[in-house]
Amino acid sequence: MKKLDKKAKELNNYIQQMLEKVTSAQKSTCLNSPSSELSLQELKVIGLLGERGPAIMRDIAGYLGLAMSTGTGIVDKLVERGFVTRERNEEDRRVVTVDLTDAGREMYSIYQERNMGLSFSMLESLTEKEQDTLLSLMRKIVRNISGASKS
Repeated sequence: MKKLDKKAKELNNYIQQMLEKVTSAQKSTCLNSPSSELSLQELKVIGLLGERGPAIMRDIAGYLGLAMSTGTGIVDKLVERGFVTRERNEEDRRVVTVDLTDAGREMYSIYQERNMGLSFSMLESLTEKEQDTLLSLMRKIVRNISGASKS
């Protein structure tokens, strides 16, 4: 096995472990929150709207990597639970904008707090220089991955 293959395999292992930890933290947000009935997909929608503000259904479905009908079903559940509102564009009735309600913003705050807690726990074991190096490398990796996905 080539040296880079071995390193890529090790990196893949670490990525998988980190994804499991992040997913576990997100599930913990669901289980220990006032609204334990939220799925991870529903939390992702709340996270998206909390970060970026109102979004149209097409963008939400694209962000989740799902068909429009599946994304609509997820948003339907969030509307029923009072976390988001849905509004049709008056000029083009096919365009639906989704936004957080006050309850949705509160849930986003809980979601962010848990995610930040995970980030803090990852960084606190590193020196300040190691933290800066990690963040610099992560920026470089994300730029590279973003560029590769466009080609």
